[in-house]
Amino acid sequence: MTGGATGPFECLRPDQVAALELLLPDRWLQSHPEHRSDDRQRELEAAREARRRNRAQRRAAANA
Repeated sequence: MTGGATGPFECLRPDQVAALELLLPDRWLQSHPEHRSDDRQRELEAAREARRRNRAQRRAAANA
């Protein structure tokens, strides 16, 4: 960081920050749904469900 900036994006104008935020994966995918992969979506959901199941098992073991 140069100048008097204390954060990585303080040197950017608000319109530049807004433009960069549009490129975040979740926001980009919302505006370009034709690029959503059904296979990838299924993988993400399976991983999410596995994490939930593992957490539930750990909680149950901790409370037993």
